[in-house]
Amino acid sequence: DGATVAVMGTGITRIYPEQNIDLARRIRKNGVLVSQFAPYAPRTRTSFLRRNHVIAGLSDISIIMSGESRSGSRHEIEQAIGYGRPVLMWSPALEHQDWARKLADDGKASFITSAEEVRRTLDGIDQ
Repeated sequence: DGATVAVMGTGITRIYPEQNIDLARRIRKNGVLVSQFAPYAPRTRTSFLRRNHVIAGLSDISIIMSGESRSGSRHEIEQAIGYGRPVLMWSPALEHQDWARKLADDGKASFITSAEEVRRTLDGIDQ
């Protein structure tokens, strides 16, 4: 019964990749597509990194399911940390990554293995 907010790395009229056009239509019915770019703006080398600032700013919590040390996911984590947001990392996919372990060791992020851990973190924010 929730609503989806999809933050785009292109203009609002450009769906990328194109195979996501049907997904975008479904989201529009019960959610919203948002973009910080001009309506017809194409994707660029930096547009998805710039989009990550918006995702981190809109989110109460960031949950990272996968990513390499030089990835958009890693960039979004850095933005979320900068905004003071909790960051959770999916342990099965990320615990072997040196950068992820360092973030956890430094107390900047936590590893999770269940949806219940996400719920507990969200409950802690609401108090």
